[in-house]
Amino acid sequence: MISEDRNTANVVWGAPFGRYFGRCPGCKSLSVVPIIYGYPTVETVRQAYRNELHLGGCYVTGHDPQYRCRDCGTQW
Repeated sequence: MISEDRNTANVVWGAPFGRYFGRCPGCKSLSVVPIIYGYPTVETVRQAYRNELHLGGCYVTGHDPQYRCRDCGTQW
C-alpha cells in the first residue's frame, strides 16, 4: 500500500515511467531505477546514461530482476 505522505512511504516516485519503485532490500535506499531488457533505442540509451534506468541486456529468461539500486547495485 502506498502512503499518501511520500516522505514516510516505503516507495519512491521514479522517472521516466511515472511509477513507484520500492526501497532497496540491501541498503534501504530510495535511489531505485527499473531494469529494461531488450534491444535499446537511442532514447533508452540516453536515459541509461542519465542514470534514469539500467540496461539489463537482450537475453530475457523470465526470472530477471526488475529493479536496481543506484547506491549499492543490488538487483531484485
